[in-house]
Amino acid sequence: MQKIKNLKRYMGSIIITICILLINIGVYYNFYTSTYDNLNQQTQIYLNDQIEEASECVNIKIEERFNTLEALSLFIGSYKSVTDSNVIQVMDAQTSIDGFSDYDIVGLDGKGLEEKGSINYVGEKFFDKTLEGKNSIVAVDDEYGNLNSIVFAVPIYQDEDIKGMLAVHCTPEEFTNFVDVITFGNNGNVFIVKQNGELLSRGNGLDEVESISQILSDHGKAASKLISSMKQKSVGNVVYGEGTSKKYLCFSRISYNKWYIVSIVSAENVEEQTTLIQSDGQVFIIEMGAMFLLLIIYFIYLVASHIKNGQINKQRYFIATDNSDTVIIDYSVKKDTMYCNDKWKAIFGYELPKADLKETINKYVYEEDVDKFNRRIGRLNKTNDFVKFSIRLIDENDNPITCLVKLYAIKGFRGKITKILGIIETMAREEESKKED
Repeated sequence: MQKIKNLKRYMGSIIITICILLINIGVYYNFYTSTYDNLNQQTQIYLNDQIEEASECVNIKIEERFNTLEALSLFIGSYKSVTDSNVIQVMDAQTSIDGFSDYDIVGLDGKGLEEKGSINYVGEKFFDKTLEGKNSIVAVDDEYGNLNSIVFAVPIYQDEDIKGMLAVHCTPEEFTNFVDVITFGNNGNVFIVKQNGELLSRGNGLDEVESISQILSDHGKAASKLISSMKQKSVGNVVYGEGTSKKYLCFSRISYNKWYIVSIVSAENVEEQTTLIQSDGQVFIIEMGAMFLLLIIYFIYLVASHIKNGQINKQRYFIATDNSDTVIIDYSVKKDTMYCNDKWKAIFGYELPKADLKETINKYVYEEDVDKFNRRIGRLNKTNDFVKFSIRLIDENDNPITCLVKLYAIKGFRGKITKILGIIETMAREEESKKED
């Protein structure tokens, strides 16, 4: 019983320690997840701020271009003929200075300069919009549907009336240099795209790339996610890749034509603190796991020691009973099984059964003493000590032998008897003991 109490005490200490460990793990996990989520939110806010700032810079660059073109359109409008040598000379020089590939001056009939090929702009949406007095910037595709040029268009006024359109053409490479998106990130990491992902600006080495999906390496999944997000929001970011390949695709809408500036940012550049917290969390979990494992090993050791000590005590018990002149019985109430040493057979001439005793035990008691025996057994439920009484038991020849019986009740949960230990001595031996005393 003492060993069981000790084991329970150890188990209680182990359970309390485990609970403390689990509470610490829970508290740290809550702190870790809250901090991690907080850092992720801060990272996304930071990225959104950066890309919005970049889109505003692009807006300013485009606005500056329109301001220059408006000044040129006023200059052109001051001449009666757009083919005046001064006009052509100024426009050629200004186009070269600004780094654009070409320009055109279009009349109200929609036809451009003869020396520029007399291009017909009738039917172009940006031409109709310009004649309404609005500035336009559009992407023009070639006959194969690929991006050919970016066109800036402003109306030409004369005496406050619109008399034509000034259009400046630039290649995707010239547009890239003009908006200067490379200054917002590493070369090839920042682009201006249409809402469908088609590239309008390109970094070095991307001359043949037409869409953002061709830059990403997951067969268009990230690009589809990016395009879907751009259709729903004006600014935001989506995650692309995992682990060391994790990147953020940041986007922000500029003020023209539902175009967006897109930046590909490596997570390593913005998640340094998150990585540190992840490392600390992993170390903490490993330490807690090691402590938990040590507790389990210690608990197993205690259980094994208890079992081993119990086996030793049981061996001692068997040795003691086998070398005693007293009949000793050990009865399990729940299992209805009983151990009895060899002294019973030596005295009564037969062996008691080892199981199923509830229904048969009375046949080993002298008939006139059965009621007395059952009453004494019943008293075990009312005492915490032992029951002592004399009774006659039957030997192998059905002869009664007067015996002195002591029964001890082992009680478990709620005082219910789980085991009965008994000592039986014949009255002759009891008388001899009194004489010796």
